[in-house]
Amino acid sequence: MSILKVNEVQVFNGSTITLTATTTAASGAVTVGGNLTVSGAISSSDASTTRTNLGLGTISTQAADSVNIDGGAIDAVTIGTNSAVTDLRVDNLKLDASTISSTNTDGNITIDPNGTGNVVIGNFTFDADQSVGAGQDNYVLTYDNSSGLISLEAASGGGGSGSSYIEHSSTVSDSLAISSGTNRMYVGNTSFSSGGVTMAGYLVISHGDANFTGASALNVTGTLNVVS
Repeated sequence: MSILKVNEVQVFNGSTITLTATTTAASGAVTVGGNLTVSGAISSSDASTTRTNLGLGTISTQAADSVNIDGGAIDAVTIGTNSAVTDLRVDNLKLDASTISSTNTDGNITIDPNGTGNVVIGNFTFDADQSVGAGQDNYVLTYDNSSGLISLEAASGGGGSGSSYIEHSSTVSDSLAISSGTNRMYVGNTSFSSGGVTMAGYLVISHGDANFTGASALNVTGTLNVVS
């Protein structure tokens, strides 16, 4: 240690020593059995070793506005309170602006509520714990006002696709295509007035006649049954 002049020692009572010198240098180790209070700065010729000895690690060399944390745990904190997070990655998910996307190739995004919980998107609440399998083939999503839920139900007959059709119109102005294995039914006198007619399935005209004179083409390989 450098030689201390008498006027550089302010107090020395056996337990406390106060140095008033502008600079105090030590060429070896300095051991302090109690507390060490410094009002100025401490410098070291080997800063890396000093940080290690103090248990500071590399985090002590990073600027407050540019910290890179690659390990450990962050618990019970808020993120984006003072300034919004612009890009958040969790496993294979990315949250950026108003988009949630997957980062793995052709990755799915799964929303899986716990137990009987539902999935709420805006004003829509989906019944997410229904069974889905072969028994629900051709089921459709329907809304039930009493429960407020959108859920899967068996498709009812109507103008949509399915195994049976009932259309209450006296004139069908579009082309008619009934594929093999599909059944379709019309009620009343029905005229197919435009487009081509391709019928490989089963067509029933009930309580009326079928008029194909206005069709541009007629290809019937299935069965036509007219019931008056």
